Amino acid sequence: MPQGIVGTNIGPTEYCTIASFQPYVSAATLIPLVNDTLVFLAISWRLMRNAHAENSLGTKFRTLAFGHYLPSFSKALLQDGQAYYL
Repeated sequence: MPQGIVGTNIGPTEYCTIASFQPYVSAATLIPLVNDTLVFLAISWRLMRNAHAENSLGTKFRTLAFGHYLPSFSKALLQDGQAYYL
């Protein structure tokens, strides 16, 4: 990434700012974000399917958001994934 960023001086100061950057610089930040999002959603969906509760919309939301109705290990895995993603 450092090779793809061009800086320019800010007037008479000793500071600089980004003047331009190559497209691969933004791709280097977007690709991991998309990957983390898809992995988080896939794990959350799979954990939600393992919940020991009825299949209503409210129950699914509580399971996905708070880990209700999940075994202890699954709940810890879900909450750890939420903390990492946030």
